[in-house]
Amino acid sequence: MVADLSRHDPSAPNPDDPLEHDGTTNGSVTSAGSASGDRSLSDATDRLVRTYWTPDWPILNMLILDPLNTGTALLHFGLDLLNTVYVYTEQLAAWIDSIIDFVGDKASIVVAIIQELAEKAFEIIGVVYAFHYALAGWVLVDTVKFMDLSTTVLLASIATAALVTIGFVGLAYLAAISAGQIFGPDEAAVIWLIVLLEALLVLGKWYWGKLNPNAIASTVIRISQFTSSLWGPFPSEILILCWWSWATYIFLRGVIALAIANMAVLFQS
Repeated sequence: MVADLSRHDPSAPNPDDPLEHDGTTNGSVTSAGSASGDRSLSDATDRLVRTYWTPDWPILNMLILDPLNTGTALLHFGLDLLNTVYVYTEQLAAWIDSIIDFVGDKASIVVAIIQELAEKAFEIIGVVYAFHYALAGWVLVDTVKFMDLSTTVLLASIATAALVTIGFVGLAYLAAISAGQIFGPDEAAVIWLIVLLEALLVLGKWYWGKLNPNAIASTVIRISQFTSSLWGPFPSEILILCWWSWATYIFLRGVIALAIANMAVLFQS
């Protein structure tokens, strides 16, 4: 048997081809990813690892530096000629704890932002629902007027519509103020933009004859029952139909004007 050290495996089909993990400095891994990884590890070693010898009894000292503050050593140990290891500084555990705390703080901030966005979503939904309830209140006023019911019923429906409208406007202002405090005036203006689009959608359907007057009948019935509980009882004929006329039109025009005015103020701030 002859040991030929000039080749990797003399008995291989292609003995001169390089093999992975063959103990040579060349090897066969030449991918760009591997080269990039080698460079990254080399750069990190150059930047974060320091070595030096101490005199007298020779000890090889190695320092692992903090990547966030290279003036601080996370680990300092030495190795002498007898393979005795000396640990001079060990702050790795404290450093890892600080990283965990940092990530935890950032995670809590992200969770808080998500919660705020979720709350804003609920607020926006609440504003939209409040708009439709206020709209139903004024449709009820038009219905009572169309059916020529008593003045008492008409005044009661107007009072209820006004109360619901005040609630809707107040909720819209609260949602806009809250969004402005957290995100800024532009985001606050988005609340009023949503209100504007809702009003324009209803008014546009009305103008183009695409509006189903009974589409909000269930909401009108709830407002009617609320009115009856406040000022009633009133006759059941009030629930026969939904009639859209001047009161509903004035309400929609007022909502559009209010939304545009608030958007103009917020975008200029």
